[in-house]
Amino acid sequence: MGYRNAKLDRPLIAELDSILNADQEIRFHLGKAFKESGDTAAIIRKMKVIDSTNLLRIIGILNKYGWIGEDKTGWTGASAIWAVLQHSPLETQEKYLPEMRKAVKKGNARSGQLALLEDRVLMFQRKKQIYGSQVRTDSLGVTRFWPIKDEKNVNLRRFFAGLGPIQKYAKSMGFEYKIPK
Repeated sequence: MGYRNAKLDRPLIAELDSILNADQEIRFHLGKAFKESGDTAAIIRKMKVIDSTNLLRIIGILNKYGWIGEDKTGWTGASAIWAVLQHSPLETQEKYLPEMRKAVKKGNARSGQLALLEDRVLMFQRKKQIYGSQVRTDSLGVTRFWPIKDEKNVNLRRFFAGLGPIQKYAKSMGFEYKIPK
């Protein structure tokens, strides 16, 4: 999966795959617990441990190899780096965001993943997001987008980042959305 035409580093791929699997599996269990009104506190504690461990592993990889693209690790391996950074503290995201921007320009990272990381950083900085990828649920349980800069043109920016229409994304997140006129 995702390894076509890559000059593969198989041991590195195996490590990155295990990191991505741990990252996604705990989030799957958390989502399931939320839907079933299960014990989310225990899962969140476990997720924090997994995220911290994954981050240490990814930082070690980045320090050793620099930013690694799909040409060396395939899509899944490169996605592991992005996923861990996406789930890391703001300071870490801010540190690696410029590297990811350079990687996108070189074709070593995906523009859609960069868009999500940029929005996440802006949200944590309490600024308006650009691509409409970040949602929040308010105290009344209403899910909506974190404020979006130049909201009427968000789908154009999403298109150029390789993301689908925001209305479809909202529906996948469980709510309806209309772009303001």
